[in-house]
Amino acid sequence: MSFFDHVRRRNARDLAGYLPFMIDGDRLGFVTPSRAAILARYLDIFAVQAGQIGFAYDLISAEQRTVAMASIAADLAVSGAFFKIKGEPYAVKNSWHERARLQINRGLGPWLWISRLRRSYQWLRAQSIRPAPVDRDPLDDVQRRAQQIRQYGGRRPAGALRSDSQRDQRV
Repeated sequence: MSFFDHVRRRNARDLAGYLPFMIDGDRLGFVTPSRAAILARYLDIFAVQAGQIGFAYDLISAEQRTVAMASIAADLAVSGAFFKIKGEPYAVKNSWHERARLQINRGLGPWLWISRLRRSYQWLRAQSIRPAPVDRDPLDDVQRRAQQIRQYGGRRPAGALRSDSQRDQRV
């Protein structure tokens, strides 16, 4: 499967059967009903109501939500419905410039279908997947963008070796 096929498949996902994942009254992602049922077992952390899932009312700060998610991350990974714990924090926010609503383990992000991940797929669709004109190769845009990438000090294209490298100057 090519990269573009993967992006097309991700963007074609129908979110009608998913529950909105709400934080502070804003939708930050989507959860499948089966995963929402797993999250609903943790009544002290999550509240499922009116066709949406969110945090319990007493978890009002980002730090409290982060600690609560960290306490159940291992249990969620063992359930088999989520990826294994990766040990990398992932900031959950609705846009790149706003403050994080909580930090979760990166392994949980894709299964909570966090909006930032979804929007990055939409951006890729808008940038990369356009109907190609008949007289052009569909990859021309990608190739042109790759040629415009500036190389910074010390970086060379793959396969380009300098004859005066440190390795060749050993005494």
